[in-house]
This record gives sequence, C-alpha cells and structure tokens, in this order.
Amino acid sequence: MTFEEDGLLAETDVACAVVPAMLDQESLALKASSPEIDRAKDDPLVIQLPESTIVNPRSAATNFEPPMAATRERHAVDVLVGLAERLSLDRASEGGHGAKKRSCVPEFVYIDLNDFEIYTETPDTRLRLRSLHLLGTSTMGTNQMFFDGVLSVGTSRFYVQRVPFREAPVDRYGTEFDSVRGNISIRSTLNEGREVYYRLGRPSKVYARFFEPYLWVADLGKHFIDFVDDAVDRDRDVRVSHFRLLFANWLQKTHGKSSAVAAWRAEYGVGRDDFAPAVVAYGDYLRKEAYGVMADRVVRRLGFFREVQSTFYKTHKPVVPEDLPVDASGRPLTPLPTVVTPYMHHMFKNLAIGEYLQSTPGKHAPTAIDGGLTLPQRRTPFITGASASLSSPSLAHRIQDIQPGDLISTLPDDATTGSKWLSSAEKSAFWYALVHRVIDPPPHKRGERSFHVVWLYRPEHTPCGSMEFPWANELFMCDHCTCDEEDGDDEEEQFGSIAESEVAGIHSIEWFGSPDTTADFFIRQTYLHGERSWVQLKLGHIFCRGSVSEALRAGSVFASHFGTSRDPVESIGAFEKTPDYVVGDTVLVARSRKSPRSEPYEVVSVPGLDTDFCLRQLLRRHEVDPKAPDAPPNELVYTDNTSEIPKTARILGRCIVRIFPETTKAIPSPYNRDGTGNVFYMTHRMEKTPKTIGSDIDGHLSSKAGDYNIRFLPLDTATDAPRLRQGFNPSTPVPRLRAMELFCGCGNLGRGIEDAGATETRCANDIWPVAIHTFMANVASPDRVQPFIGSADTLLERAICSSSSSLMTAGIPAPGDIDFISGGSPCQGFSSLTANKATKQQYKNRSMVASFASFVDLYRPKFGILENVPAIVSNGGKTGTSTKKDHDRIREDIFGQLICSLLGLGYQLRIMLGNAWMYGAPQRRQRVFLIFAAPGYPLPDVPLPSHASPADLGGGSQRTVGRLATGEWITGAGHEDMVKAFPFVSAGKATADLSRISIGDGIVDICVRQPDHRILPRVTDQFKAKMAAIPTQPYGMGLMQARHLTYFTKLLAASAQGGGKPLFSKRELSLPVTRAYMRTNPSRLFQTVRTSCVVADAWSAGEMHWHEPRPLSVLEVRRAQGLPDDDVLVGGSKVDQWKMVGNAVARQIALALGLSLREAWLGTLCEDRRPAKAVVGACEREGMGESNLTTTMTTTTTTMMTAHGYSGTEKTSGGLPFRQNRIFQTSVHSTATVASVPDTEQPVADAEPKDATGRDSPGALKRSRLGSASQLLLDATDDDVVQPKYRRTASHGSISSSRSRSRSIDIGTSADTDEDEGFVLVRSDI
Repeated sequence: MTFEEDGLLAETDVACAVVPAMLDQESLALKASSPEIDRAKDDPLVIQLPESTIVNPRSAATNFEPPMAATRERHAVDVLVGLAERLSLDRASEGGHGAKKRSCVPEFVYIDLNDFEIYTETPDTRLRLRSLHLLGTSTMGTNQMFFDGVLSVGTSRFYVQRVPFREAPVDRYGTEFDSVRGNISIRSTLNEGREVYYRLGRPSKVYARFFEPYLWVADLGKHFIDFVDDAVDRDRDVRVSHFRLLFANWLQKTHGKSSAVAAWRAEYGVGRDDFAPAVVAYGDYLRKEAYGVMADRVVRRLGFFREVQSTFYKTHKPVVPEDLPVDASGRPLTPLPTVVTPYMHHMFKNLAIGEYLQSTPGKHAPTAIDGGLTLPQRRTPFITGASASLSSPSLAHRIQDIQPGDLISTLPDDATTGSKWLSSAEKSAFWYALVHRVIDPPPHKRGERSFHVVWLYRPEHTPCGSMEFPWANELFMCDHCTCDEEDGDDEEEQFGSIAESEVAGIHSIEWFGSPDTTADFFIRQTYLHGERSWVQLKLGHIFCRGSVSEALRAGSVFASHFGTSRDPVESIGAFEKTPDYVVGDTVLVARSRKSPRSEPYEVVSVPGLDTDFCLRQLLRRHEVDPKAPDAPPNELVYTDNTSEIPKTARILGRCIVRIFPETTKAIPSPYNRDGTGNVFYMTHRMEKTPKTIGSDIDGHLSSKAGDYNIRFLPLDTATDAPRLRQGFNPSTPVPRLRAMELFCGCGNLGRGIEDAGATETRCANDIWPVAIHTFMANVASPDRVQPFIGSADTLLERAICSSSSSLMTAGIPAPGDIDFISGGSPCQGFSSLTANKATKQQYKNRSMVASFASFVDLYRPKFGILENVPAIVSNGGKTGTSTKKDHDRIREDIFGQLICSLLGLGYQLRIMLGNAWMYGAPQRRQRVFLIFAAPGYPLPDVPLPSHASPADLGGGSQRTVGRLATGEWITGAGHEDMVKAFPFVSAGKATADLSRISIGDGIVDICVRQPDHRILPRVTDQFKAKMAAIPTQPYGMGLMQARHLTYFTKLLAASAQGGGKPLFSKRELSLPVTRAYMRTNPSRLFQTVRTSCVVADAWSAGEMHWHEPRPLSVLEVRRAQGLPDDDVLVGGSKVDQWKMVGNAVARQIALALGLSLREAWLGTLCEDRRPAKAVVGACEREGMGESNLTTTMTTTTTTMMTAHGYSGTEKTSGGLPFRQNRIFQTSVHSTATVASVPDTEQPVADAEPKDATGRDSPGALKRSRLGSASQLLLDATDDDVVQPKYRRTASHGSISSSRSRSRSIDIGTSADTDEDEGFVLVRSDI
C-alpha cells in the first residue's frame, strides 16, 4: 500500500505495534470464553489497515504534489462547457439531425468530476473532509463546502482546487429507477446562474471512506422520497412507525427484482426490515432532499418530519402570572411553583422546598387532612385492650392481668444501657410493645413477672426518621420479637423481656384501623426491620412462631380469626415467603461454595422424609453444542441428566425457562435479553445414545463424548418436557395495569417495565418535546398512549381541577383510570455532579418529588415505582446533639418525607438500592427505587440479580445509603456476594459486534448497519491530537496516567516547539486528580453514562474509545444503557440523543423490576397455574417411575405447629391466581368491589361508607381520634416508672443488638448467610 502522507504511515505503524498487545489484553479479559480463544489460536493473525485515516484534504499538506498543474475553475469550465456542447452537436449530426443543430444544444451540461475530495473550512477544524450528506443540514453549521478534483470531458482534464459550492442535486427519483448511483452532481457557486453540473465519479483514495457510505444514504433518500410520493398520492400520511415494516414491504413490491436494491439492502443487513433507525438518524438529509423535490406544503405537513423535529404532538404551556418576569421566548426567569395536592402540601411544607409548593385542591384532592384520605385496608377492623395509664388508679391491677396480645408501653433505654437509639430522635416519651408470652418467676424464688414482646415501631424508628408523619396514633407491627432470646435464671441475667415494674401503661389498639379510631392506637402495616420494608398487616404477623399457643389459647380474641383461608394457622409468625418448590419448577443452584456461577435445573421431585431433591440439569447451549458457539448465554439445552441434591442444597431461587420452536424467527422479550431477570429459553434437547446404537441422521451434528454419541434435536414440549413449568408466553393476553409514566424521558424505565408484560402505558409525560416524541416513536401502539408535553405541574393542575368530561377531551386520565405510576423525578437537585444545589432551579427540581407523590395521592394507583440517584436518601443526623448541620439535613430529607406521605395513605413500601450491572447492563449505574403497592396487593420483591459482580467494582458504588436513628443504614445493595447465573457484561462484550463495523475516528458520520454508531462532539484538530496522545495500552489510560510517561513528556515538548500552542494547558496538566481524556476499559464496565459527552472534563466518565481515536458513539452509550438497537432517538441533534440516553434508567434493571411487578400482579411468572400436590420420591437416573407421575403441590413445614400441640392441616394458598379489578374503588354496599385477592378469599366490606374514590363519604359517621394514650403518657414523669437498673444486650438470629430489649439491628448484608453451609436464603416465590 502506498501512503500519500507521512502522518498516515506513522499512525498505522503505531496501530501495528498496538494490536498484538491489545489482543493479549483482550484474551486475559475474556478467559471465560476459552473455546473462542482456542479456536482463534489456530487461525492466522490478520491485521487489517484502513486505506486512509486522513481527515484533511491532500492539498492542505505542505508537500502535496497535485496530479497536474492546478487550473482556475472559470478557465476549466469555459473550455469544458464548449467541448461538451460540441460533443452533443456531433452526436446529433451522427444521428441525422444536422438541420437541427441549434436545437440540439444540451439544456444541462454535465462535466465529469473524479479523484475528488469534499471538505469544509471552519475556524476550529480548518480544512476537514466531510460527507456530502451533511451539506445544507443543521449539523454542518455552514451551507458551503469545497472540493478538489479533476474535471474532464472526454480526454480533456483540468485539476481544480478549493472550488466552493452550495448545491449537490441528485437525479433519478421515481420508482422507475432503482438507484441514484452515478447520478449525483455538484453545482459550484460559479455555475449557480446556469445549468452546468459536475457529475461525481471516482473519489480519491483519501475520500473514498466518506463517499461510499454517502451513496448508501443517497439511495435511502431516493427510496424515502418515492415511498412518500406514493403515500401522498393515496392521500395518506407517513409516520416513523411506517418504516418498521411497511417500507420494507413496499420496497419488495416495487423493486423486488432489482439486484441493485437487493445489494443496497444487504449492506444494511440481510433480512432486516426495520428502516426506522436509519430514516430517523439521517432525517436532516431526508428533509433537505424532500424540500428540493416535493412541494413545501407537503413536506411541512408530513407526520414523519414533524415527529423527527419534535413538533407532531402538542406542547402544553403553563399559565405564567403577569407579574412574573419572563425571557424573550416568554419563559419565566424564575421557576413556577410546584403544584401539589393539599395532603402533600401538608406533608412537605416544612421542608426547605416548602416555599416552592402550591396547594391545589379539587374534587379528588380534598383539603381536609383526616382519615378519609387513607386507602381502604380491605380487612374488617377490630379493637383489643383498654387504656390504663400512669395516672389511672387501676394501672397496678391491670398490670397483674396482662395477657398475650396486650399492648404495653415502657420508658426508652438511655445511653447508659448501651442503646444505639438516639434520645434526640425520639418523638414520644415511651416505647410500645405487644405481649407475646408471660414469664412467671421460678417457683423457688419470689419476684415479678416479665413479658416477652414484639416491639412496635413508631415512624421515627424507621426510614421515616425525623420527618413529619400524618397520624400521631399510628404504630407499626414489626418482626422484631424477643421470644427466642434466652432468659437466665437470675433477674440480672434476663435479656430482652420487660419486667412488670417497667410497664408504664396499657393501651387499646385497633387492628386494620384508621386514624379516626376510637382506640389509643391503630396498626395497619408491618415493618420488616431487617429489610426496611412495610407490608400490609396480616393476623399472622401479630404473634411469632414461638407464641403460637398463646395466639390460639382459649379465650384469646385472636383465636377465632385463625383457621380461615385468609388467615391459616400456618401463617402465624410467617413474615416472608418461603421457597416451597414443586415438580416442574426451574431453580438456580450453586452446587458448591466455590461454584463460579449458579446453574438452572428443573425440579423432578421434592424432598420427603428420607429423600433429597432430584433435579434435572439444563445446560448452556453455547458451551455444549459445537454448532451453536454463538448461542445467547441464556439459551439452554434440555437433558436427561438428573442428580440428587441434599435438602440443604444451595438453591438460590427460581428462574423461568420457556421452550420455543426451533423455527422461531425472533425470540420475544424478555427471553431475548441475555438472561436479565434470570430468564432462560430452550429450543433443543441433548440426546445421548451408546456408541454402538444409532448414528447421525436428519443432518444433525453427532459427536462422540465418552461412551455416548451426542446430538442436539429440536425440543418438543409435549413429549420431551411434559412437566416443565414453563415461563409465561409473551403473546398470551393478560390483564395489564394501566400505566402513567411521569418524567418519562425516552421511556427506558416505563418501556422496560412494560417489556415484562404487566403494564400498558396510557399516559406519558415529560417537559421536553424531544423526549416525548422519542417515547412515542417507539411504542407499539401510539394510538393507545396519550402524550403530554409540558410540566408535570400543568398536567397535575388540569387533572385536579378539570371535570371528567374535560379530562376525556384533553386526553388526560381521570382518577380511577390509572393502575400503575412510575417515574424518575429530576435528579439534578440531588446529584453529586451538581456543583451548586442552592439555586432556585435545584430547589424546584427537588420539589418534583412532592409532585410525584401528589400524582399518587390523586390517582391512587395499585402499584408504583420512583427512581432517583442514591443521594436522594438522607444520611440523617449522626450525633447525639442537634446541630445546625443536622437541622439543614432534616430540612432536606425529602425521601424520608416521601415515605411518610405514602405510608400515611396506607401504601406498602420497599426500598431498593440497585446497580445496573447486577441485571446485565454493561454499566456502573447505581440508583434508588421506591416500590409501593396498595393494600390488598402483594408488594413486589426486589428482583434477584442475574449477573455477577465485577472483580474491580471498587469505588463509585455504595453498598449502603441513608442512616436510621441508630446510625445504621437504611438500605443496602444486597446479593452482591451471592453466586449469580451469568458473569458481568463488560463494555467490550456489549459492543463486540461493532468491532466488525469500525467507524475509525468517527469523522465520516455514517454507519450503514448501525445508524446511531456516530460520535457526538465536533472533533477539532487540537482535540484529535489530544485523543491520539493518550495510549491505548494498558486499557483505561487517561491524561492523569499518561502525563507520567516519558514518551508523553517528549510529545508535549515537541508540540511546543516553534512557539506553537501547547497540546495540553497548564491547568489540565496540574490537576492532582482528573478523569479527563480517559479511555473506557473494554474488560470492565462502562462508567455511569452522563447527559453529555465532555471528554476533557475532569469528571469525565471515561468517554473515549479504548483503541479507536474518538469519543464513544451514541450507539455505544445506548448499549451501556440497554436501549435496543431498533429503538429510535428522534431530534435533529446527536447532543439531544446523548442527553436522552444519559437521563434514562438502564433497560435491564427496568425489565427486572417489571418481572417482579408481573409476579405480584398476576401471581406467577409461569404459564401454568401452581400445581396442587407434591411429588415426593427418590430420583431415578433413567427417567421417572410411575409413582412420580402424580400432580404436585407445595410443601409445608409443620414442625412449629406440631411443637405447640396442633397439626397444621390447612395449606397456604400461595401462588393462586388473582381476580383482576381494574378500577381501585370500594363501597360497602352490595356493589362492593375489592382489590385482587386469591380466588379462595372472599371480599370484605369496609366498616365505613365510602365514596367512589375509596374515601369516607360525606355522610359517613366520623369517629373522633382521641389520642388519649399519647396525651396521658406525655404528661407522665420518669419517677412514675421503675427504671432499668442494668444494661441488657441481646442477640436474636442474624440480628445483633446492643440496645436493651433488642430494639437495635446491625445487618451487614441483605441476605442471611449460613456460616457452615455458605448458602444464601432469598425470598423467591412464583
């Protein structure tokens, strides 16, 4: 190869030196893919060098030698035009038209242009080669280009340089032509007054890499215009969605026999019919061509261009007060108030954001703050106990009569007892507990009784912290019990229990009650203190497993409630779901403590008294089938291999597996997401036959392994896997939750949840038109979704204040029409990347959390999810004394106040700290999710992670966030140490296919196969030199590492010679810590994708490619965020596209959340209903015996019940199907409807009349909230109660405590670990 520039030779020499080292590094990084490495060792090493990497025209080089002497364009044109006219006349004469020579002078003169280069000139890039598709588009910044090249007619040739032009017409539009190649011309500025054109022929070698991709785009423009013409002739509009499939069908119908069109489509991808990504990516060019060919009015009205320009859907502008200053565009210079409901205004008004809130009452947003606001509990409330406080003369007598089930109070422990609870955090003078067991003193000793209790938590003992809770008389049931703690024989050795002398009062309580109760307190939620979650109270929560006999004792008010299908005896003390596996289930198993990953198995039989689990092995196809080395990591092979696994086996949880026919063209979501959510699929089974029997037939591969011939055959569900409980069928219609997406952005959160099949978006809101148009361009049925472009304030205000008919006309859902709300409120006000969080705009951003809560208050959805950065969770006060810093922190504890607000309404809550890589995203992106569910619905679980932790996770990820009053964390990133089913996905692996379509330096700005594989910033000469100065080896190098290298010092010295501008500034080189100009490490994760690509930023996220001299492309950060390649990003700017991607939630974690939501909503992730009976028996190596061909059921442990003198004959109804109720309403009349409940349960009417929204109707009899116990106890003095005389420490299970009565916890991980067996116990139930 001949290099025409010294610079090119030097650059390729460097590439030759780098590639071998790079291959070695990649081999080390991909040890898990050893079969691929072994195959590669046998292949010859081929290094492909590009023909050119030059970005400037050759004429810019000082030593450039033109092919001939340069000629002025005017002289060359004068000669060549005359020659062209003479040639035309000669042809006419040869054709017998001599008498009409004058009429044969051509109307259009075409001069050939070859060996050409097209470029632009700007101050920052000087002379830069450019693709012709950028001419006249917004990307250019200028409407003028230049060319160098050889003009010719016949044998006459002239070389011209720096010829300016503004037009590049394309001929041969119309369906009678199949390509525009050879018919693209340039009209120079000199010829704008006459029809003289330079027809483009052969480009120079330097410019070929720009021109060949442009020809593909030019043909795309031709077919696009022809398709639009055809639609306009039929009086039809054209939208982005028409290019998903309709355009491809039209191409086949119109040009099905054209080899040119077939070759053009093959460049895009054989069999690829979705052209939406291409037409959106090159929308500016298509629009320019459309204006040149079609009528302006047609182009302006075309839906496609209005979508791409984000003007198709209406923008709803807020009403700006007249006295508020505005800018030139009419936008207010200061943020408008945040619209909230009266209830949410009451909850958030005392925070620092309170002054930015505007209370907006309406029909569905009443101003009264009372029990009528709360959601119905769907359980009949009842009251137990009677009040007796310190001032009551009957207290001593009442203490002697304390029985299990009584609510008592006692003074809190102080610092002298070793309690971790801060006294400054307490809002009540007392702690509250429910008596479980009464302990009499030993017969041989005199003494007082003591009581084992379950502690009842007040809001300040939970993540609510010091924030305002709406109901002063609400307590939370808890799973924090003292019954299992040891009691010594001596009083001084007793732990956990409360002595009679420590009782400060006895109180009444309403179970499943409301704030308007006549009792002292009410309880409707259970606080799971280990995981910091709230679930709806169940009767089984009131007593623990150690106090079953007390719960069922004769005369107990609770005994009559147990033994029903809703409250079986087995539910006593059962706070969490237990993994009761049945035959046909598919599970993940870690075979040993050192297992590198968990493996999927099918349950063949479950343990009996003397038997173990029998499991069928499901193998990864890419590891065992030589014909499918590139099979997805979650594709399995069904086998006959079974094995017995002890009951103590490391079964980590369930996975779902579905069988698809071998002929399936495209595996649907979620099975096509490479294992996200622990989702697998199968198409083949592995058949083993002895060597002497059978041979390869039907063209299937047969290979010998050991004593068997192995082949892989299509899997038939009915005959090969009849008992496999398959994962759900995505095409089977199911009742879906009607979803509202707030702050939706490009839709990665909402659409990721929707991929699981549980939701259906009905309304999408974002203030940015580009984001909404992108959202709508990707939904399957745009007509079913109502987009609302505008502030969430405007949407909420109209929803509150408008009538139902007005809402219907405006396309805004009415209260009762939404079942699910999700959103990621603006994170800038919380993000560590925001330097100044004290601006009005950042207060406004933070206040949008209250806006989200107001939507929940108004619509009362069944389920919801809020997402934000971890910094949204306050760390709380850390000292025992209140400081101004603590006060300011409390004033900003917006997350704690949000929890108080939703709990006050009656929602169940779960806090999740998740990282994107845990669910298969190749990115380090940690976020907090608040998951909530209305009473009567199962609270979705935190999804089980599917992908392993990177070995170098290091900094940048928090293991815990927030602080309780004990100083312990609020939530942590659980399951990090659990064995996962898949390795983490590295940046290199996520983009491996892109290496075959390298875009080099990215200057060309066209990638035919992947239209979004284009870089964002304008690459100036200085910027390009800086990027080239950063070594590609070792991976992950940046300016901070490179500046210490000897070669780098010499490079800087060379760049400064001759008085030139230094390559890097003194400031860039002097920063002690900087991430500027950092390359991504392909063997590790992408760093958190930000909203802009600023490689020179000291806080850069490693946004340079690992070996190509460019920043990351839009497609590469899309891969980091999990956006499917066929999703489109509308908007004329790649800056907007990157911003949308950076604002999104990783699609993988959204899908995992969606699967948990589906399980909660529909009751199962499997296609079939849960079996009724169990198969218990030993495993048979060669198939199952007849005794095992029975139906299946859940297994129930009855040891606890038997120990207390009764047999648990009633089985739980876990996993039963749910009846769907799409409108969240409750009425006490005969027309009552209830939330989805198991089929075995009966609806329970509310105790008070309700209106259509589920709130107390105006005519309902209101019960006054007495709060007598609270008032009496606040009046009491410490002298009235016997103080503890000694410090108590206790340990309960995995919960260690240094607080008296075991109220404090210290949990290192979110999963309980057995030190002997090493397996992790995980909640998982299908």
